[in-house]
Amino acid sequence: MPMWLARFDFLAREVQDLLISKGSTFKPEEILKAVGSVLFKIQGFKREVANLDTNSFYLHLVLTLGSGSGILICIIYMEVCRRLGVLVKGAEVGDELLLWPLVDNLQECYKHCTGDRRCYFELLAFHHPAVLFGSNIGPSSHSSFEVPMLNFATNKQVVGMVLSKLKNLHWKDACKVRPGYALTDPLHPLAQVKSTQGDSHELAVGALLRPKSLRLAIMASERLRLLCPHDWVLMRDHGLLLYHNKRYGEAVQELSICAALAPSGDRHMLEHFVEKLHLLHIESSWSSLKPPSAPSTLA
Repeated sequence: MPMWLARFDFLAREVQDLLISKGSTFKPEEILKAVGSVLFKIQGFKREVANLDTNSFYLHLVLTLGSGSGILICIIYMEVCRRLGVLVKGAEVGDELLLWPLVDNLQECYKHCTGDRRCYFELLAFHHPAVLFGSNIGPSSHSSFEVPMLNFATNKQVVGMVLSKLKNLHWKDACKVRPGYALTDPLHPLAQVKSTQGDSHELAVGALLRPKSLRLAIMASERLRLLCPHDWVLMRDHGLLLYHNKRYGEAVQELSICAALAPSGDRHMLEHFVEKLHLLHIESSWSSLKPPSAPSTLA
């Protein structure tokens, strides 16, 4: 954390030095332009278009390497602007953030976005509002910020977006040997029937998962659960990650709570799966008494 803050402070000082060298009066539009110049021209920050590398979602790596996901670049941009007295908020648009400066003369700020926008903001997550919402939108004062289509993300929501992406990417990497295998596949009724019958194709899934990537997915999921403790979907996903990691006792506890909060259609499916998990938990406690060659007929 201290390294991040020191890096943000350094970037803010770089922007200040640039503004002073140009005799700036530190107007918001001048600050925004200078932040873009320092980050994307002088420091060489760039956005990874694919967003498929987990390193692009770890702030310390993005600050060190200068390359990262759009949302992490947005966070850096907002933090530098905040240190210079310009508040910039982000609205969630898909998996990205639409950055929005909270200044009175907002139209002046967006003059820099005309023509070749890459010379000002080299990231797809920072759009002129008209690109997404039509040419008539674009508040020019604080009084018009309450636009129904723009719901500014809280810090908690931004962190949740990053953690969710990390969880999904680490899970995808964990099951790379079996592409297309979804985290929720074991809940499918057909999968549960095959598992109960000892289908060898289903039994192989757990053995094929990459342990390190699975652990990293669980770590991201744990932090998501702390952010949103009553979200049943996050409970379900976390319980299934624990199941794939053979932590059956914890999975039973997590999915039992999840089943109580889930909609009726999902509740029945989860309750049936929890029954299976109870048996797996009992069987795993007996594993030390079983011959090493004895296969499980439940996992």
